[in-house]
Amino acid sequence: MQLKITLLLLALVHFSFCLTAQKNFVDSAITRSKIDAEGHLINKTSDKVNAGIDNIFNGNLFKKKNKPVNQGTISSDKTSSSQAEKGNTQIIVTSTNYAYISNLSDALKSNQQVTNVERTFSNGTGTLKVAHNCTPDQLLDDLQKKAGDKFEVVEVSEGKITLKMK
Repeated sequence: MQLKITLLLLALVHFSFCLTAQKNFVDSAITRSKIDAEGHLINKTSDKVNAGIDNIFNGNLFKKKNKPVNQGTISSDKTSSSQAEKGNTQIIVTSTNYAYISNLSDALKSNQQVTNVERTFSNGTGTLKVAHNCTPDQLLDDLQKKAGDKFEVVEVSEGKITLKMK
């Protein structure tokens, strides 16, 4: 009888240690995911700060914007469409690797409408800052032709395209 009670107590102690180990594993996984989320937020904030600093040092912060003189509806339409075509677009690619970001950068540089490409990569997210003489839609169409069906388009807005690697 004492042997059964001893075995039962040993089994309960073992079960207790297993539950404690499992709880510690779950707690560490939750902590890791929180740290990853905070790291992503810090990287995103850092990118915004860097963009602001770039604007200050490039003189874009206090630059006077030239407004076109209206000489009729036809000429103002042409002016506004040509201004819309030239610009900077930030392409963010999530769930990716450095090699794929490098390939996208090379594909963009081969586009004759692209004047400059800067790339950064951190924690599975790549950012391409593209200066171009076309619309963001034309930029994306050309990129899809060259890169194939390796990504899905998540968002397209003025100055920003978000992609997710498949």
